Formats: sequence, C-alpha cells, structure tokens
Amino acid sequence: DMSAMIQYFYSVDDYNGDFNEYDTGSYAWRLYLRKDFADNFTGRIYGEYAREDAQGDIAATSRLESDPSRKIWKVDLRGTWDITSRLQMYLQYGIWFIDYTTGHPLSADPYHAGRDDIFQHIDWYTAYDLTKNIKAFLSYQYAVKDAEPASSELGVLDAAILGYERHQVSLGIKYTF
Repeated sequence: DMSAMIQYFYSVDDYNGDFNEYDTGSYAWRLYLRKDFADNFTGRIYGEYAREDAQGDIAATSRLESDPSRKIWKVDLRGTWDITSRLQMYLQYGIWFIDYTTGHPLSADPYHAGRDDIFQHIDWYTAYDLTKNIKAFLSYQYAVKDAEPASSELGVLDAAILGYERHQVSLGIKYTF
C-alpha cells in the first residue's frame, strides 16, 4: 500500500566551450513516497534538496552572469490512474524554490546575486499500450518561472528576461526494449 525511498545523486554539467562558466557539479537528496489509494489510483510525493556549485572557468570569461551556483528545494505531487488495463494517465504539480548562492556582489553579478526564483509546472500525460513494448502517448506541460533578482533597475537588469511561461504538447510512440 505504501513505499518510501531516499536517493542521493551527483552529476556534472559540462556546457560547450562558449559557456564554460556554467559548468557545475551538483548533488541532490530526494525523498520519494508512494501510496496506493485504490486498485487503479496511486499518489506520489517527491521532495528534493539540490545544490549546484559552479565549477567552470569563471575567470576566463568576460560575461557578468558568471556564477550560477544555487540551492533548490523541489516538491512534486502526482496522481496516477490506470483507467483500463491498457490506458494510463497521470497529473502532476510541482513547485521549486531556487536560491542563487553566488558570493559575488550585485554590481559584479546582477543575474545571480541575491536572486530567488519560483518555478511551477503542471503535467498531464496519458498513454495507451498498443502492445507489450509499444505505447502511444499524449502529454501537455505548462510551466512558469518567476525570477526575482535583487535589483531590477533598468540600467542593471531587465528582470523579464529571466522568467518565462511555456506550453508544451507531445504526441508520440514509445518503444521499450
């Protein structure tokens, strides 16, 4: 009826040569809880804490936005329904709190110093099993990122370029082997 799992991740992001300052080493802890509420409905909660530390060649760049180090708290809630033995659907909501941790002063790094973002997403996904290994799927994701830099003075930074709103629709066939 219920299960729990704790995971630890470590990863290295290595950007191309034009953006070496964005190379990061990241670690994260995730708590995952799963509960069956009925034969065809399962609820899931994901909680995650991540830290991404800049490891790129910051000194070799002339770009101001040179230290993307940050801490992220994530919470995702998902409900999964087995509508029939071949048709599944899930709905998920997530919210992430992102705190940039650069040690640079605001004047040297206006894109990151003192910045806090909130990222939210809603995902809907449905899949139909055509065969044991092939499924057709349709999904929709809405995401919005609200960026809150420490300064939004027009001479320093246009805060609107840091946030976004996105709608994404996917339709496809998935083959598992």
